[in-house]
Amino acid sequence: MSNDMVKTAQAVKVDTVEVVPLVDIVENNEGFELIFEVPGANSGTVTVEVANNVLTVDAASSLRRGDRNVVFKRAFQLSYAIDIAKITAETKDGVLRLFLPKADQVKVHRIPVS
Repeated sequence: MSNDMVKTAQAVKVDTVEVVPLVDIVENNEGFELIFEVPGANSGTVTVEVANNVLTVDAASSLRRGDRNVVFKRAFQLSYAIDIAKITAETKDGVLRLFLPKADQVKVHRIPVS
């Protein structure tokens, strides 16, 4: 690798700092709500992906720590049967909300007792 490429790679690495965002997780019969604190991020800078049952959240922020850009990163192993096609995400005022619906086969079905 040329010296210029090494310097560029080092500069990119030094220019950012990865932060693990705080998250609240709320479960109900329908699914899970994940609420992330990602100040300075917006819908254009957030990526949410699921691959091999791993949910990954990446969010570039307008915040800086010293002379470095803040990037939020968090990943979760999905242990419940989640209906991946119905996951929703929205961001507003530095908060990212994800809803991960449970697949029908894992929802609790109450049976009336007479």
